[in-house]
Amino acid sequence: MWGRRDEPEPPARPSGETPRETWTPEPARPEPAPFRAPAVVQPEPAPSVAAARAESRLGKSIVFKGEIHGGEDLYVDGEVHGKIHLKENRLTVGPNGKVHADVSARFITIQGFLKGDLKAQEKVDIRKTGSVEGQLVTAGIMIEEGAVFRGSIDIVKPGEPQKSAQPAQARPSAKAADGHAGAKPAEPQAAAKPEPAKPGIPPKAAPASEVHAEVSAAKSG
Repeated sequence: MWGRRDEPEPPARPSGETPRETWTPEPARPEPAPFRAPAVVQPEPAPSVAAARAESRLGKSIVFKGEIHGGEDLYVDGEVHGKIHLKENRLTVGPNGKVHADVSARFITIQGFLKGDLKAQEKVDIRKTGSVEGQLVTAGIMIEEGAVFRGSIDIVKPGEPQKSAQPAQARPSAKAADGHAGAKPAEPQAAAKPEPAKPGIPPKAAPASEVHAEVSAAKSG
């Protein structure tokens, strides 16, 4: 017919031959990004209490005479004569320390020798190598076995104002005071009269004071 174009027919396949499948490659998939764990920031260790508190040291070859006032901990391994005042801090007497002083501190630890009056707001710790002579006023006390202590201990409550122990003065009793106030003067004693003379024995001469008293009595009579 008019306008029809004859299209060529595809070649005939031989009988028994299976058609071949064409393979089309799949498009490449993007590889997933590798997993990375978030970096863990290690916190810096907190400084220890010992490192945070400043401490001064007196070596075993140092000899100090006078008063020590401070606002930091003090370690004494030498010799001190005088007074030590550490209001809110610690005093430690090392094994070689020799302290002849009155001490006032919050904590007092003795590993050596200390002679004097101690006032601790919190605690006094006497180690087994320590030796203490004096009066202690503290809120807490610890004495290890083997330690040496000679003196007295006054335990107070924390925060209570500390006062040095003083011996009580004896006061006169009320009875003694009343007796002393109402005491009557001593009555005069009568003059002794001479004994009558015995026969054969000469009488003894009276003392001059008695004779004078008798003469005075006779005049007044």
